[in-house]
Amino acid sequence: PTIEQGDVLSLGSVAGYNPTAQRPFIAGFLSAISSFPQVRIERAGKDSESIGLFRAECVYDPPIEVQPGGRLESELLYIAVSESDPFVGLERYGDAVSHMSGGKSSKRVVPHSWDSWSTKYRTDINEERMLSTLDFVDKNLKRYGWTHFAMDDGWQVSLGDWQANPQKFPHGMKWFADQVHARGMTAGIWVAPFKVDPKSELAQQHPDWLVAPNAVGKELVGEETRILDVTAPGASDYVKALMTTITKEWGYDAVKADYTYYLLFMDTWRAARMTRAEVLRTGMRALRDGIGQDKSLMSFPPGVLAGPYLDSLRIGDDTAPVWRKAEGKWAWGCVDALTNAARRYYMGSYTWATDQDCAFFAHGDTRKRWDMLEQPPLTMNQSIAWFTGAALTGGVVEVGDDFSGMTAPELSVLRRLLPVPARPARPVDLFDGGSPRIWSLPVHSPVGDWEIAGVFNWDTDGERKVTLDFAQLGMSPSSVYTVFDFWADKYYGTAQGKLNVAVGPGSVRLLGLKPYEGHPMFLSTNRHFTQGATDCTALSWDDTGKRLAGAFNGVADTDYELKVLVPDEYTMKTVAVSAGSAQTKQDGKVLTIAFHCAAAGPVNWGVDF
Repeated sequence: PTIEQGDVLSLGSVAGYNPTAQRPFIAGFLSAISSFPQVRIERAGKDSESIGLFRAECVYDPPIEVQPGGRLESELLYIAVSESDPFVGLERYGDAVSHMSGGKSSKRVVPHSWDSWSTKYRTDINEERMLSTLDFVDKNLKRYGWTHFAMDDGWQVSLGDWQANPQKFPHGMKWFADQVHARGMTAGIWVAPFKVDPKSELAQQHPDWLVAPNAVGKELVGEETRILDVTAPGASDYVKALMTTITKEWGYDAVKADYTYYLLFMDTWRAARMTRAEVLRTGMRALRDGIGQDKSLMSFPPGVLAGPYLDSLRIGDDTAPVWRKAEGKWAWGCVDALTNAARRYYMGSYTWATDQDCAFFAHGDTRKRWDMLEQPPLTMNQSIAWFTGAALTGGVVEVGDDFSGMTAPELSVLRRLLPVPARPARPVDLFDGGSPRIWSLPVHSPVGDWEIAGVFNWDTDGERKVTLDFAQLGMSPSSVYTVFDFWADKYYGTAQGKLNVAVGPGSVRLLGLKPYEGHPMFLSTNRHFTQGATDCTALSWDDTGKRLAGAFNGVADTDYELKVLVPDEYTMKTVAVSAGSAQTKQDGKVLTIAFHCAAAGPVNWGVDF
């Protein structure tokens, strides 16, 4: 769904909101078994705020003929007219879709990794380059949650001949998966099972399985490409066998199945009684049956059609290393991708792990690969904003630059992003039009509850002032909160009710808002953008002994900084950290405790006042 003022037609679902009456209207289909479900809303008049027409339609392509006395059931439709909060309504709809899709797999691999196709390599990958990158991730990022390694396009003989190219991967694909597993990581691989090169061995052996694209498809896939007709005898079994080989024989934990939506653009297909939607689902079912329930499947088709078979889903276009979509180019930039993700936030982590595609630091060779050298390069602040938004979606965080080319500041950003939150942040100004600037992430952790607010400035021509309304964020308007900016590493004091935030051009302010306790309190750690939610295990204040103490799970070979608020009436006496000696520095009311954690494991700390 897009943000429209007026009439709208949407595939799958639509949400309407009347800001005057503060009433939402949410409608969406929970299934798409044999049709393309769409929802239409039209206003009663040009200047009316009332709905004049609501229509939910199941479009069958080709049309289905119902015989006399026959029966045709529509897809299952969800309508919510009594919600008082549009976000609660959207999230309930997302939960309903998840329920109908069978829920999430507890064994799902969320494929946080790089996309080698987006980097300078494109399809020019080989064993040596992939091993070198794997070793870099193993050494520099694995302990911070980057435990998945993906192999993208370029490993295969051809589109249709899914064996390792012997010149590029002489040891084969099982060998490479073993290398990934030997480093304690999960392995992912790219495949395009329904896109076939007419010169491939598969095409020569099974020409009866291949069909040409229709007129619309030719514009998308080209004149020469052939599409695997999964309804032809034997073709679906071939897909199942291919997926079984990749996951069971080679050992890959996750499969990225690309171009699956090509099944919607076939000119004709063998099972004439099937609709296009049923053909797509036949292909997706073959993928899932071949992979099994213990492996993860990622793909690209509309979620309402293929979602029940997926663990993660691309929700938008390919991204390029630019702030906004460049004129005359097809790929999206940061603003385009995150705006699209925000408008679909209620699906993330409810049904599938959503993937807004790559975020970039935009190395020179990456910009050259995307033909973006004439566009303004991303600033570090813009890259931080992009990666922050990707993490706040609760979905896949994917890197579009070569890992081994990362600088120390870039690695520092990546080390603070994972794990992502279990539920996505709410874009609280979603219905204001434009790109949502305020993303709200409530934190519930073993050491307390607080708010993480991502405040974005999508403009590049100057600073913007944004007002945070605490009630809108689900916070108590009468309570006092501390304000700590994670990326700026700065404490801004306390606030009540509302907070005016100045955001620099093309950047994000990532604010931790914690209830003020009136005594020394823990503000943040530099380990993770949620400021303590993912690693802190204990926190206590002893008012009698005037001691603040805490514990967290430390990451090996990591420099830590803990931030502690010291009110005026308190003075620090001693600091102790179980990981070793600590350095302290107090700037105003903020005490910084710095130390090195040599080994992974529990770390206890305490401050006496």
